[in-house]
Amino acid sequence: MVKSEDETKETSKSGTPVARVTVVCSKYGAKVSREFCVGDPESSHHPIHFQCSSLKSQDIETPSDIINAMIELQKIAARRDIALAYLVSEAFAMAMSRDMA
Repeated sequence: MVKSEDETKETSKSGTPVARVTVVCSKYGAKVSREFCVGDPESSHHPIHFQCSSLKSQDIETPSDIINAMIELQKIAARRDIALAYLVSEAFAMAMSRDMA
């Protein structure tokens, strides 16, 4: 389950668009929602690398399908030369619509 808010109007200090999405993660089997901010990561890291690492130190697991989807969206954004935040917002909005149908 994902939640997306159209937050691509927000920008980082460098002016890069930022998407805020809420992802249902797990901690010891219990569901916990966590917000992720996705901007323009270094190409050597997946888009939520540092946030996942921080959550892992709190024993919170980010779903692998979310991590894999972010990697694919990062590749598409690079190929099409568009902001990753826009793709993430659209993809999460579509997933949310599908989950509610």
